Amino acid sequence: MHYCSSDNDFMIIQRRGCCGAATRAKRSMDDEENDQELCEDDVVEIISLSEGEEQPIEDLEADLDGVELSHDKDGSDDEYSMGVMVIQPLRDDSITCLNEHRGPVFAIDVNSNASLVASGSQDDRALVWSTSDKNVVFECNGHTESVTCVCFSHDDKYLATSDLAGLVQVWQCSNGKCVWRFDASNVEWLMWHTGAHVLLAGTTDGDGWIWRIPSGDCKTIPSHGSGNMAGVLMPNGKSSCFGYSDGSVKIWDLKTVSLVSSYNPSPNQMSPVTCLSVHPDASVLVSGHIDGTARLFNASNMKLIAMLNLVTPGGENKGTSQENEQEEPAEDHFTEAVGFLSSHNLILVGYVTGSLAVWDIPTQKLRHVCKPEKNEGQDATLVRMCVSERGPFVYSCHFDGVIRLWNVLTAQCMREWHGHTAGILDIKLTKDESMILSSSDDSTVRLYETRNIT
Repeated sequence: MHYCSSDNDFMIIQRRGCCGAATRAKRSMDDEENDQELCEDDVVEIISLSEGEEQPIEDLEADLDGVELSHDKDGSDDEYSMGVMVIQPLRDDSITCLNEHRGPVFAIDVNSNASLVASGSQDDRALVWSTSDKNVVFECNGHTESVTCVCFSHDDKYLATSDLAGLVQVWQCSNGKCVWRFDASNVEWLMWHTGAHVLLAGTTDGDGWIWRIPSGDCKTIPSHGSGNMAGVLMPNGKSSCFGYSDGSVKIWDLKTVSLVSSYNPSPNQMSPVTCLSVHPDASVLVSGHIDGTARLFNASNMKLIAMLNLVTPGGENKGTSQENEQEEPAEDHFTEAVGFLSSHNLILVGYVTGSLAVWDIPTQKLRHVCKPEKNEGQDATLVRMCVSERGPFVYSCHFDGVIRLWNVLTAQCMREWHGHTAGILDIKLTKDESMILSSSDDSTVRLYETRNIT
């Protein structure tokens, strides 16, 4: 939700269709939105103000009729929380709430033994917390823009952070010291190699970066003119797959920085990639796109196997699931998350509508659509998901402030966790699956127990 004034009118504008938590966060805080052309459907309400007369903020809030403006603790307006929709949770299921941030928390990560949590926020800070006593262990200083990526290395020795200005920093977790930094362009994604101190990143200008830490030895995979929007390490550890804003998907050799194989879409299928996932056995990989499709590839040669589309442009249902009868038109089905449930040969696709579609890999047929119950006036957009290794279970977080656990074989919502007072932007499942962590527009990080899930 965004607010702007024009002459004597005050408009409440609903921004929709962002392609992920980080992108949604960037758009929501971008002042240039005020100058963008507005679609008629974006305007929720126009409130007329008296000619030449300023309206007190108290009267303005009363006029907003159901739209709540967040305030900081002393009741004054908070530059970070203006425009954040406030949710009244049914209850607070969290066992811990970390609340030292002063703005929306875009990204979180947790180390292997769940002793440390890292968080990155719109307040230009990254913090490292102790889960045992909730204290801040150290702060990652030096960022001058919103911190949108945080990630621990495979052995928990290092933490990497990046911000919207393109600054990438690496911190030694044992003492909180910065051991390396680099200025890139706007970083879209950041990840560690799963078996080495090698850091990978993709940027809006399309470059791919590979750094050896802490020496800083660098390799660059040059742009072909499209933004590098998503990345995933291939199971062999020798190559990585990148997804681009023109819809192309490419696999690169990390040692030689040479192209292994690629998918180049036809002109009518050049929809930006929003997310990527690779099957653990490296047989197939899947990309999610803004046009609502998920594209399944043979990972060895990047041949397109199937284009999974929940509904056709005309509204005709794909698949055979009867639960799919009331789905919205295809243009509303921005793909937010993709993944594999390898134990059951299933592809999982999450959409901006909040739905989680379950597809069969061998047949590419739709098996189920998991649909959350939507409360009136709340946005149930699915933002992130974590696949469990305990069984056919998937955790999803939504913009209505709720984390949900699904049995994807039955499409049943088994459990919900409440507590956030604004939309959730990121979740992480601990390695032993004893806890799930979430970060939110409400400036907090919350921890929830999951031990009793069967």
